[in-house]
Amino acid sequence: MPSALDTAVGALSSFSGAFRRYLAAEPDRDAALADAEALAAGAAVPAPAPPADVLASRAALSASLRRCRRRAFVTGALAEQLAGDPAVTFRWATACAEAWISAAFDFSARSAAIALGGDPVGAGRGCGFAVIGLGKLGAGELNPSSDVDLVVVHASDEPASWPFRVPPHAFHERVAREAAALLSEPTGDGFCLRVDFDLRPEGKSGALVNSLDALAGYCEQFGTPLDRMAWTRARPVAGDPDLGRETLLALAPFVWPRSLGSGALEALAGVLGRLRGLRARSRDSFDLKLDRGGIRDVELTVAAHQLLHGGRVPGLRDPATLSVIAALPRAGLMDPADAAALDQGYRALRRLEHLVQYREDRRTQALLLAPDALDAFAAMLAPPATGAALADDVASLRRSVAAVADRLFGLEGEGAEGDPVAVFVDPAAADDDRWSAGRRLGLADPDAAAAHLARMRSAPQSPARPGHRGWRPGFETAVLAAASRTGWPDGALDLLARLARSPRAAAVTELCAGDGRVLDSVARVGASSPVLAAALLRDPGAALEHAVTGFRGELPSAEDLDAGAARVLASPADEVGEALAAFRQRHLSGVMLADLAGADPADVGAGLSDIADACVRCALDAVGLGGGAPIAVLGLGRLGGRETGYLSDLDLVLVHRGDAAELTRGVQRALSLLTTRGAAGPMYELDFRLRPSGNQGPLLVEAGEFAAWHERGASAAERLGVLGCRVVAGDRAIGDDVTARAKAAAASALAGPGAVAELRAVRERQRAPVAEGGERAYHPKSAAGGMLDVETAAHLWGARQVPDPARMPPGTVALLGELARTGGRARQDLAALDPGYRFLLRLSNRAHLVLDRPVGRVAPDGPAADRLGRSLGFEGASPGEALWQAYCAALADGRKRCEALMALLQGES
Repeated sequence: MPSALDTAVGALSSFSGAFRRYLAAEPDRDAALADAEALAAGAAVPAPAPPADVLASRAALSASLRRCRRRAFVTGALAEQLAGDPAVTFRWATACAEAWISAAFDFSARSAAIALGGDPVGAGRGCGFAVIGLGKLGAGELNPSSDVDLVVVHASDEPASWPFRVPPHAFHERVAREAAALLSEPTGDGFCLRVDFDLRPEGKSGALVNSLDALAGYCEQFGTPLDRMAWTRARPVAGDPDLGRETLLALAPFVWPRSLGSGALEALAGVLGRLRGLRARSRDSFDLKLDRGGIRDVELTVAAHQLLHGGRVPGLRDPATLSVIAALPRAGLMDPADAAALDQGYRALRRLEHLVQYREDRRTQALLLAPDALDAFAAMLAPPATGAALADDVASLRRSVAAVADRLFGLEGEGAEGDPVAVFVDPAAADDDRWSAGRRLGLADPDAAAAHLARMRSAPQSPARPGHRGWRPGFETAVLAAASRTGWPDGALDLLARLARSPRAAAVTELCAGDGRVLDSVARVGASSPVLAAALLRDPGAALEHAVTGFRGELPSAEDLDAGAARVLASPADEVGEALAAFRQRHLSGVMLADLAGADPADVGAGLSDIADACVRCALDAVGLGGGAPIAVLGLGRLGGRETGYLSDLDLVLVHRGDAAELTRGVQRALSLLTTRGAAGPMYELDFRLRPSGNQGPLLVEAGEFAAWHERGASAAERLGVLGCRVVAGDRAIGDDVTARAKAAAASALAGPGAVAELRAVRERQRAPVAEGGERAYHPKSAAGGMLDVETAAHLWGARQVPDPARMPPGTVALLGELARTGGRARQDLAALDPGYRFLLRLSNRAHLVLDRPVGRVAPDGPAADRLGRSLGFEGASPGEALWQAYCAALADGRKRCEALMALLQGES
């Protein structure tokens, strides 16, 4: 008969792919299993920590921390399965996190001390700063995928003696950033801990570290009930333990006042209401953390009692949730039955949360409620149950927990019954019922949606306006229903309502009112891209054309671009700029629709480049420089490679022969046409830094001078860039001649000694800001293994493998395809870089298209990340997290292959 340990290992191996992988890779499997048995029995087990021999090397420490995390994952998952108690993971995950945080901060403090010329001895636990853990870390209740909420406090801004050449604040900020990077940055080994500093004074906009006096002063002057709530769950976890205890003592009068001012309960009620509203209510899944009756209901109920009574009842000052729940009935502050409901609910919900996260090592709290989906989870519980029985148990737990929270905070129950669309458009519905119905429809901001419908009903031309000759009864209901069927109802409703209010878009709205398929198509556009929606609102004619053709979109053909440019040039002289902007926006809309429909990112880049080329040619023609003038426009960068993105600048070099003075005035007028924003939308940002004089010197470069510069004076990076150069507009003979000479010179120089080393140094400098940031953030262009690394490796190989540099494909995708056939012993790695490079191109474009922001400003988690993930084909409960993992994997693979390629090149130099 198998032992309990063997049974648990077998069950977890079947249930969790992550457990199975990590256990198979664990070099000391027997020790990990023995630790799990000891933990389950209640014994103290030391957390896996980096050995002393790796503490002198950042790379070795980083790799060791990530190995420790995988070992801890195996031990924690197995220990909780053996014990059937989530508190096992609470204690284990917290102990491990504290050990790893201490190692990271100790290393970072020593490194900073050495770098700044000080004595590293004592930099660490006695270095004058304390790391305070808040949230689940402070409560000692971490889950397998928790962030760690940290606040870093240093002793003084003006110490009596200070050994470093930077002030204390700068030193400790450097330490905090480096420690966070050590723990958080994704590598080929994964990550260790996600570090969150957002609970510091003033949140993300505040200083990363604070002196004790500054922290106490902020709390005394500006602290809110929510700040107090955060500090009810605070413990020193690293750094100077004496300073940590001193910090908690200094803040005790703020956190635990004898009497609390008004507004605390209301503030927490508002938080709970907003958290419950972050997700549209679903019958198919339950967010164990945020949905009504979930984990956060318990935590905020406990926090409210701590804030209200903790100043008078010391027994409520324990940071652990379960300890406070047990103390409340003893203090006469909660009915024992309510306390039992919270205790039972918290333990059961946290157990399920841990199973969800142990299953694939993902940060998610989404539990699918279909009985067949719950079968696997039910089988892991003691005693095992069926999925249907577990679904009933979860529903019962939710009701019990929510009832306690609702009574305390005065919140409503599940909201109005019936059809949520009918409730939302009913003018007699109560505000609370309408808001609840909006949330059920998936609206993130029901109040804004109601305002959209109200304005739509009052607009003179709108089919939703009662009494209007074109009034269509039920139109607003149809609009709301169509919006609710999309992945982003707020965006869909915004576009539909604005079109209905616009007299210029009457034909589009009429189509929507008469054909439900068109209405659904417009709704999908609004839900897919705010950028595309804004473009269609500016150009209802384009909206009508796309509506008639089913919003399929298309990449521009040469014939269409030429015909459109001819119409621009036929416009009155004072209207050419506006006509050119409208021409660009019309074709841009078609590319966006094709992109959303799944067009290859290389084809999207080519389409955007063709539009840019046509605009440049049209601008030259408009000022009389398009036919016979001795000037050529060269495109470099993304434009040169025909991989232009939605947010790309146009990297241009203007080369000429003859008298530059005769050309300059016309060129300046052409550039004005390319950069002026009109009613049809923005044009382009132009960048001329890649000419020999950079941003200095004349705008026009003599053709022979440009070629000669690459023959004798350009850097390796500039020569690499010119390999991706092509003629965009103007005199083709001049352009072809100068690019052929420049590419030949560049390829020859790049094949020589020292070029690879110089380019590797350039990439190290470009990567440095990304590495120093340490936060989870998208940097697909400059991160190690990102697009710049791939472009560098591909063009260096192209310089050596393509016999005629003038015929080298300028774009990275096309070049990788060529080299996959002709790249010699590197063909396999070059071919393997292609899918990752295309993925990063698509990611960069989709961030703008779907979220209207650069990808570097997209947080890897949250609703926006989930929208971006879904647009890129990632499914499941956390598409944003799945996208992030795919991004990290693409970088890791790109880094490995590019390093191998650069090493081969350097060896051949």
